Amino acid sequence: MMAFACRRCSYVNPSTDSPCSVEQQHDTSTLVHNQRRIRSSDDQRLADLETKEARCDAIVAHMQSVALALEEEKATLDSALRVENIQLRTQVAYLEVKVIALEQALMAELGREIIDEVARLAQAASPQSTLDATTSSTAERQPIHACSRERVHPWTNDEDDVIESSHPFALPHGEAEVEADGTTEWCWPRMSAAILWHRWFHGDASLRFGWRYMDASTLPTASQAKATASRVVAQALVDIALAHDMASSEDELAAMARGDLMHVFDGALRIWLHDNPNGNVADRSTLLHLLEVTVLLAHVQWRQATLCASCVKTTTFRPHQPVRTFWLQWFRGDATNGTCPFRFLSPKMLGGRDPILLDWIITLTRWLSQPRWCHRKAC
Repeated sequence: MMAFACRRCSYVNPSTDSPCSVEQQHDTSTLVHNQRRIRSSDDQRLADLETKEARCDAIVAHMQSVALALEEEKATLDSALRVENIQLRTQVAYLEVKVIALEQALMAELGREIIDEVARLAQAASPQSTLDATTSSTAERQPIHACSRERVHPWTNDEDDVIESSHPFALPHGEAEVEADGTTEWCWPRMSAAILWHRWFHGDASLRFGWRYMDASTLPTASQAKATASRVVAQALVDIALAHDMASSEDELAAMARGDLMHVFDGALRIWLHDNPNGNVADRSTLLHLLEVTVLLAHVQWRQATLCASCVKTTTFRPHQPVRTFWLQWFRGDATNGTCPFRFLSPKMLGGRDPILLDWIITLTRWLSQPRWCHRKAC
């Protein structure tokens, strides 16, 4: 039998060849120590993990609180923006209504209501003479707005018999231009866009058909440019009216009553000038519907608009003319000199000629056109 020595304590057991109990105790102690050390390391790692998890939970909670605060701030800001947007829309609507009211007041001041009612205002401003009352007690005087030109004596306040425009394809009558060979020819008159619109479908007192049927090429040379310019404006307004379902065709426009037809004109011109999808032609404060066709064409920069001048360079103003003459020329111009209505002129357009007299005319006619003098008669 062989003796066995212990590796821990050098104890020799001669009677047995197995490790001694002391070695077993050492192994057990080492195992327990290792287990404790592993358990302690696991506990430390678990504590670290719990600490990190707590920190992550705190960070997540903080981020959630920040996100909630941002959402609340966004909701508050959106609510404030909605309220501000509503306030701005209300202010814009109020300003639009105010602008419209100011434009209407300005139109009344400039005498828009009496453009088509010149006859009634002239008759109310100056009573008929006793001779007219005795000689024409049963006959009514023809309205001035139904004709295109009038003659007024420079020395009196009495009107001649009304001279209407003549048909270009019929025998001319009344005033007309005389050619070198002694023949007469009809000339396209000056008119505002509103008057053109009415005559385009209904004609005037002597031409009882729409001027849209006229062929510019058959008119005299002096009238072809004006007729072409008028057709451009009228056709543009017709296209806008048809595109916006104001009427189904030109024939329907021609069949409308005067009030409905002018209502369509106002809507089409407003779209053309102020709500044009291709770009507005003018500001909303611009009263272009009071201007002549040629002036309207100048605003849209049509290339042939310069063929129709608004004022002849040789235009002069005679101080001996009566007030009634200036009144008619203020709204209808001077057909003899080919001058547009005087309300469209300014002293600068005359090149220094008669500026004081023109200022006096402007002051007088605007004073006569004030609403307190004419609004009851014009309504």
